[in-house]
Amino acid sequence: MKKLCLLKKDAERLRKDLKEGKIKLGDLFNMSTDARTNLFSKYTTSAEEAKLVNTLYESKLLLKNKTLGVINLFKKIGQIGKYDPTKKAQLDQLMQEWKDTQLERTLSPKENESFLNDAADVMLGTHISKEQAIEIFKIDKKIRDLKKNYNSESREWTSKEDKLKYGTTVRVLENYIADIGSNKTIKQALLDRGYQFKETWKENKILSIANVVGDVAKGIADNTVSIVASVDNSFFGRQGIFTLLTGHPIIWGRNFGKSFLDIGRTFKGQQVTDALLADIYSDPEYIEGEYQKAKIMDMKEEQFPTSLPEKIPVLGKFFKASEAAFINGSLRMRTDLFKLMRNSELKKGTEITEEQLKGMGQLINSLNAKGTLGRFGGNSLVKLLMWAPKMLKADLDILTAHSLSKMPKNLRKKAFYNLMKIIGVTLLVQGLFSLQDEKSTEWDPRSSDFLAIKKGDTRVKYLRGIPAIITLLTRMMSGSYKSSTTGEIVKYESGFGKSSRMDAFIEFIKNKAPPSTGAVYDILEGKDFDGNEPTFSSILLQKGVPISIQNIVDLTKNPTIDQAFGVIADFFGLSANTYRDSNEKSKIIPTNEKISEYDFMATVAVYAKAIGTDPETAFNRIFTGQKIVQVSDGGIVVVARQDVGDSQAYKKAWVKEHGGNVDDIKEVKLDHTIPNKLGGEEKPSNWKIVSTSVWASYTKTENALIKAVKEKKISLKEAQSEIVKFKNIDDTAKRKTYGESLQKKYK
Repeated sequence: MKKLCLLKKDAERLRKDLKEGKIKLGDLFNMSTDARTNLFSKYTTSAEEAKLVNTLYESKLLLKNKTLGVINLFKKIGQIGKYDPTKKAQLDQLMQEWKDTQLERTLSPKENESFLNDAADVMLGTHISKEQAIEIFKIDKKIRDLKKNYNSESREWTSKEDKLKYGTTVRVLENYIADIGSNKTIKQALLDRGYQFKETWKENKILSIANVVGDVAKGIADNTVSIVASVDNSFFGRQGIFTLLTGHPIIWGRNFGKSFLDIGRTFKGQQVTDALLADIYSDPEYIEGEYQKAKIMDMKEEQFPTSLPEKIPVLGKFFKASEAAFINGSLRMRTDLFKLMRNSELKKGTEITEEQLKGMGQLINSLNAKGTLGRFGGNSLVKLLMWAPKMLKADLDILTAHSLSKMPKNLRKKAFYNLMKIIGVTLLVQGLFSLQDEKSTEWDPRSSDFLAIKKGDTRVKYLRGIPAIITLLTRMMSGSYKSSTTGEIVKYESGFGKSSRMDAFIEFIKNKAPPSTGAVYDILEGKDFDGNEPTFSSILLQKGVPISIQNIVDLTKNPTIDQAFGVIADFFGLSANTYRDSNEKSKIIPTNEKISEYDFMATVAVYAKAIGTDPETAFNRIFTGQKIVQVSDGGIVVVARQDVGDSQAYKKAWVKEHGGNVDDIKEVKLDHTIPNKLGGEEKPSNWKIVSTSVWASYTKTENALIKAVKEKKISLKEAQSEIVKFKNIDDTAKRKTYGESLQKKYK
């Protein structure tokens, strides 16, 4: 509650009118909340201050009732006899009666009692009417009646039906109160914000402007984060991956499977989160307050700070489904891990104290990317600068085995074992991939590819942000970094055009920025994520479209197997990035031999011409490891033929596969379906083994089409289509006739 501070002169006037009887306490007691607030407004400087005075007054009424209730309580205790442990149950019952009385006095007053509107608002956190308060009281009374079917000592319900009814009713009450607060129209919300602005403006103009700017910035940040993080099922491959890596595959797998049911049911309009919470609220661990003490019931996820995007037509359904899968998956994982850990400690004879519960919660939350940051985590500035500060804290907790956390010794030991398990699984996974292909893994912690699995040009990471933290620390200590594209070790230096340790740290922080802040960075730097000058459309795509959809768009531009694998991996939360290695594949500039300045410049000129003439083909050849040697008239990008030894090996393998012997190799030729000089690629998909005679019959037609392209009698694509059509004719006579017609046409 905001602190009340009346001006001295106003307080004196109020005190004087009370003494002189101008304000009668009896009248005050029987007034409605609105009437009483209106009266107090005569002694305050604003409507907000008047409401605070009334709220304080109503709380004092409850305090008076509380005092009377306690007096009555001790009278009843006196009738029971001297207090001793055997009377504890009776005392507990009397205390519950007092709590019920207080709730009834606030929410369901009798006819001769005024409705304490402001006190009820404070109690429930939202403005309600008298009728709504009475309905809330009725539902709450039903909950208290249903709870009588639960035995606190045995931690059991009389039946599954009673358990379900209780949990469902608790959730119904939550939804009822939430609906009261959410029924406000956008217009009313804006009017309320305008009223707050006016009130703050009177007291502090700069603060009022700062509040509005902050609200707008936070709104944009929250919505962009929610949108970009949606339309996937990423929790289990990212936030929840350490549940799997610390040896809980059953919990991880079971909940991963349920996430797909959540998605499907959400699309059907079912409220899957309500069903889950109804079950959790009736758990003995929740009723006894253990979940709450462990702080594992927080449903506010960093990836979904707002649900507003679910109102977007069409896309809103996908958003809501992915949000449900994420929130439910996280909640199920945490409660399942808690039950497992609690039972494990009980078997060891550990007393489940509040300290133990808090420690369990810290362990479980860190495994699920919900590190404890206290007030720091809710700071608006932190949220504007960092997308997921809690996940970063969780990664640090895991990496340090919670050595900086306050928790019991037995749980700190468990944190160390968790770290050892993660290290063991990581070494196993990296080792297996290294055995298959030593280039598929990166062991140097100075590289941004550290502990990533590399498939083609796609890198997949499965350890959340831990490798990035290790990389940053290693770079800081070593004073150098390893380029992930060239493999070069580069020293940090100061000065113009150089990269320093501070640059590395700033880059680390920038990479943690939410989409809206990232857009500001792009504009200030003059380049976006792809290195291009930022435009409205590029910013909208990169910062306002779900990452899963961005990945699909990128895939359509470069449809490769490894990138498709990356798109799927990223959908399920495994961080995937696709980018080309510099010179490693194409070998444009030889790395193991000296080259003259002329050769170098000639090579650059050829590639520049190829990119300028036919950029799509040029980049395709470069990034698929083919060496461009010429750009012919007609815009034909020609690549070098494969080594003779490779050609012979390919023919030998083909002959052997088809039951021939070594001597038969003389009878066949390796033909390029689209000749190199007609822009054909140097790769197996463009190769075909044909007889020597058939191969010789292709020459005249190939030459005719190449010449026609150079003389601009036919386009390159048309010529390539014609040669493929010509060579696909199996009948020798028909192929010959078609070839002659082409030769004649383009003579």
